[in-house]
Amino acid sequence: MLNVVFLRQSQLSLVHLSSFLRVAELASVTKAAAESGYTQSAVSLHLKALERSLGTPLFHRDRAGMPLTVAGQQILDEVRALMQAVDALRRRSQLLRQQLPATGPVTCLGACPAIPAPRLAGAVSVDEP
Repeated sequence: MLNVVFLRQSQLSLVHLSSFLRVAELASVTKAAAESGYTQSAVSLHLKALERSLGTPLFHRDRAGMPLTVAGQQILDEVRALMQAVDALRRRSQLLRQQLPATGPVTCLGACPAIPAPRLAGAVSVDEP
């Protein structure tokens, strides 16, 4: 596989990646917008922002559809896998919220692991003058 896609920014938006995937799968900005609940212009902006971040066009803009460029074809499988992983993470976090007892706010100090605030309060003593 040729490595023609270069990441120009350190952050990618999941919204932009999701819009890319829907347009790639449906070959239509209009259909992807209707399905995702965004306006057509918003989906177009998502695609342009992603293309700007990656530094290359991902689609051939055509009245007949939105076929992928070579770069778009190269990242399609990775974006699909990433979005599936994000969905799995969302499902898992929802299950965890349902399974774990509420512990109140979680506090983290520096590089310490997150410790529920009540446990932290009992573990730390403060000497006041």
